[in-house]
Amino acid sequence: MVAGLLIFSDVSKVGAILGQFNWTLLPLILTLTLLDDLLRFMKWSYFLKRIEISLSLKDSASIFFGGLAMAITPGKIGETIKAYFVKQRTGVPMSKTLPVVVMERLTDLIAVVILAAIGAVYFQYGILVTAIMSLLIFSFILVVQRESLSVWIIDKMASFPLVRRYNESIQHFYKGSYELLKIRRLAFAIAISMVAWGSECLGLYIVYYGLGHSQSFLLSSFVFSFSSVAGAISTLPGGLGVAEASMTGIMAAIGIERSVAVSAMLLIRFCTLWFGFLVGFIVLMVNWKKFNLSQSRGGPCQE
Repeated sequence: MVAGLLIFSDVSKVGAILGQFNWTLLPLILTLTLLDDLLRFMKWSYFLKRIEISLSLKDSASIFFGGLAMAITPGKIGETIKAYFVKQRTGVPMSKTLPVVVMERLTDLIAVVILAAIGAVYFQYGILVTAIMSLLIFSFILVVQRESLSVWIIDKMASFPLVRRYNESIQHFYKGSYELLKIRRLAFAIAISMVAWGSECLGLYIVYYGLGHSQSFLLSSFVFSFSSVAGAISTLPGGLGVAEASMTGIMAAIGIERSVAVSAMLLIRFCTLWFGFLVGFIVLMVNWKKFNLSQSRGGPCQE
């Protein structure tokens, strides 16, 4: 997909534009990405505390940042490995920690949908997509918070032999999700996610500035958040292809030259997705022996 966008926009022009980028701004953009990760680590720690899982700061940080390497798995499902790492260090069943991983992703999605919705209303673009996503998220939260309804659904699911086998784990998962989705906790986590995602939107704003094509922060926020929503909906690894095409398409639709749009997309995706993956990969390698990855059998899906 990226290769196609490069050809579509003229590789030589993209190369020339990247060559003119103010590279002294790169450390600032990467710092904003690290700020995003640190804020999300704060949310991870907050969720763990709420369900009474105790980890040392070092272990907690190692697990969280190691999980960043899983950002390029389909729907980021690879981040469930964090629950496996917690089990390795504490013995706590994965079913108790998985709600933390899921609620991390859910609150990130809520935050990015809110940011996208603000831009969608202002720019009159993508309103239907953000409205549908908002409705689905609200419905999910409503069902989880209606304990009697959720228990009834779980009991009905338990009538199937395959589901019955994992009924206890499902019960653990629901109890954790119910605790984390209480309104005050949810609001606090969303607030953290809003600031975290806002830092990456600011990164795109700085990318535009560095390319000599300054845009408003509102536009930068909309482009980044809406393309992130599109990538999340696709469930492709890291939203690859869909997020890039969406980001470039929106920029082109509002009048940004295609070569500039592709250049901005390449820079911000490197500074967010791929930089985060690199940080996570390094943390995983450093902690390889700590989490006994080389000796694991059956993979992280085991209870």
